[in-house]
Amino acid sequence: MSIFYLKMSELYEAVVQYYNTNTDKLENETGGKIRSGRGNTVEGIMDIIGKSLNFDCRVGTSDKQRITIVSNGREYSQEHQVDRHLYFDNRLVAIVECKAYLDSCYYVRACSDFKRMKKRYPHIKAYVFALENSISDEAVAFTDVDYDNSCDGIFYMCNGKRSSSKPIYKKEFAKTIQQEHLSSFVQQLRTLLD
Repeated sequence: MSIFYLKMSELYEAVVQYYNTNTDKLENETGGKIRSGRGNTVEGIMDIIGKSLNFDCRVGTSDKQRITIVSNGREYSQEHQVDRHLYFDNRLVAIVECKAYLDSCYYVRACSDFKRMKKRYPHIKAYVFALENSISDEAVAFTDVDYDNSCDGIFYMCNGKRSSSKPIYKKEFAKTIQQEHLSSFVQQLRTLLD
């Protein structure tokens, strides 16, 4: 247990340092640069976590998967991906959608993507990894039923609901990554290593 704790504390420190460094860069930015910077920060955190667990953590746009469906005797194919694809022993074991904050429309899109990916890989796990929560429990439940429970877990790294009037990239509204939230996500990913 102490070995895992040491590794977890080191991972937490690396994640917090990366998060703080990248968030500080956004203080004086505007519009698209903020959105892009926040998204890149969350994806970068996911890469740090994936590598720490020895996953081959691939950027989805570089690892598109061909999804084929059959309807009325005809095949239709499309390439598809999400933000991160996690491989272990050369097997795709999980997909992760990374969000600065998760709201209803983002969750619908993530579940749609997950459902498509699971048509080809029915046994993979699908997770949302986000800094902040901006969706009601009812909207999550509705979307889960609507998309056949295609999401296997949502993990928020910061406490509290998102407030658009108090953006966390501004120093006065900054939120910290919570070690227990990070640990929960890491423990979930560790179950995929067996």
